[in-house]
Amino acid sequence: ICGGSGTATLKASGVNPKRYAWFTSSWDKTSLVKTSQSTSTTDTTYTTSTLTASKDYWVSASNSTNPACPYGLRTKVPVEVVAALKPPLTSNVTRCGAGKFTLVATGAPVGGTYRWYNSDTSKTWLHEGASYLTDSLTSTRVYSVSIVSNGGKCESPVRKNPVVTIKTCTPQTITFPTVNDLIFGFDDYVVLKATASSGLDVEFQFISGPARLSKDTLFPTGIGEIIVSARQLGNSIFEEAPSVIRKFRALPSSSTIIIDYDKPLCTGSELKLVSTAIKNGKYFWTGPNGFTSTLQSPSVYNVALVDSGKYSLVVHAPNDTLSAFIQVKVFKSPEKITLYTQTQSTCAKEYQLFTKGDSLYSYQWYLNAKRMLGAADSTWKPSVTGVYSVTGFNAAGCGISSSPVYVDIDPDSIPFLTRLKNPTRLQAPLAQSYYWFVDNYLVAGSNTRELPLLFNGNYKVKLIDVNGCERFTPDLTIYDEDLPNLRTDRLQADGTIQLYSDWSGLKIFPQPATVQTNLIWSSPKRGEVSIELINTQGQLVHAEIEDKSAEEFVYKIPLQSLSNGLYHVRLICEGKQTQGVFVVSK
Repeated sequence: ICGGSGTATLKASGVNPKRYAWFTSSWDKTSLVKTSQSTSTTDTTYTTSTLTASKDYWVSASNSTNPACPYGLRTKVPVEVVAALKPPLTSNVTRCGAGKFTLVATGAPVGGTYRWYNSDTSKTWLHEGASYLTDSLTSTRVYSVSIVSNGGKCESPVRKNPVVTIKTCTPQTITFPTVNDLIFGFDDYVVLKATASSGLDVEFQFISGPARLSKDTLFPTGIGEIIVSARQLGNSIFEEAPSVIRKFRALPSSSTIIIDYDKPLCTGSELKLVSTAIKNGKYFWTGPNGFTSTLQSPSVYNVALVDSGKYSLVVHAPNDTLSAFIQVKVFKSPEKITLYTQTQSTCAKEYQLFTKGDSLYSYQWYLNAKRMLGAADSTWKPSVTGVYSVTGFNAAGCGISSSPVYVDIDPDSIPFLTRLKNPTRLQAPLAQSYYWFVDNYLVAGSNTRELPLLFNGNYKVKLIDVNGCERFTPDLTIYDEDLPNLRTDRLQADGTIQLYSDWSGLKIFPQPATVQTNLIWSSPKRGEVSIELINTQGQLVHAEIEDKSAEEFVYKIPLQSLSNGLYHVRLICEGKQTQGVFVVSK
């Protein structure tokens, strides 16, 4: 009894004729008789008074033909009263841009858990557990969560409704000034400086090199290249800024001079010549195309192919004159890139993005100006609404960026699976044909809208509509401690997986069936077997009791009164239960 108080209806079976007596103790001689039952000869049920605490009852067979021994052995019937469950504690979640959310709930009693729903009025739960990872969302949405206990028998009458909010946030940037090269032994430390446009703090991270980082201060420990990065310590209010990496060197004393530049160097970009810092040194640069400079680290803007060649540097120090040179190679940048969309199906709002360019070798895609991982082909099929762009690179590593393209994905074009209960099963959206897959194995004979959950695994279904258009649902991972893992020995010669037979010692054949279905159940149990047939709507369509006098129980189900579709069959004998599924296809 959930909620702290209420009545319970107790039921007894197993005696013929069906006469029972109900008691409040194991020794009481006076049975309980309800007013409505006083003239009845069959007391298979007994409704308790209103209870506010757990209580035990007893039931026995009633033998009115033997006054000396009117009752048989008594069976204990515990009634548990569970206190009303409070609603869970949860919080709203906010983030910038589309994506997945992790919702968390607390407050369940020991042994309890949580159920997550699409809405406050939804009866079908999405997930059980303390946290729930949503699908990728493109707009604000409200979910619902409750507390359940006693193995799912009791649920909090009031749910909480966490709101997941998607905000359009301005992209953030980090300004990380260039760090000059250090003279090891002369520059004992350097203070790193970087700022974020949001005003949030910036954290520095040491990546590699002969140095030690303490908060914003870097201490060189040797000679070599040092790499650090700056990242924004963000929160959900601001869109995260891309990390900025800085490379610089710890160099020996002024007896050595080193010059370098960032590679690859592409036409139209900036050539940044970087030189060792020489204390009180005077710098004189010369190079191709009339280049001269007296800066320590000069730049050439909008470089062309004619800027390739030898760049020389002479540094006059108080006690020495140093010189060095470097060969600079300018590569031609791609001159053209085009990004366009093409509708891929007349059946759903799906697109393919195509790239055309000048001698492009590799690609990098961006969504809402943020780099997309794993997106490195010339085409891309977007799955969420947003602004897409692409940068193409030639063999030299020089790139060119496309103009952005806005793509509006219709969320109705993405079908999702629904989990149903009693019996537990998955339901697909309406379609003309269905092809179910478990762990990427095609389920044999599964051209039905609903599929029973007999195994743990990753489920999806291919839908085909009346126009012949195909769509796949995203994978739905099912993990239930009451379900076994998928057995690959069910894999058939044609590569399909068979789910509908040989389940827990129960064989069901033929599959699919047209005239009748045969059941063979091997179990050491003997006695009456309760046989129940349940359709995919959870309705009991057939029930009867047969005797089981041997280890192997054989039963034939006529199909004349059953329509096409999936049916669950459940056999119960002496507390031992088995179940299976068969398909009717006339």
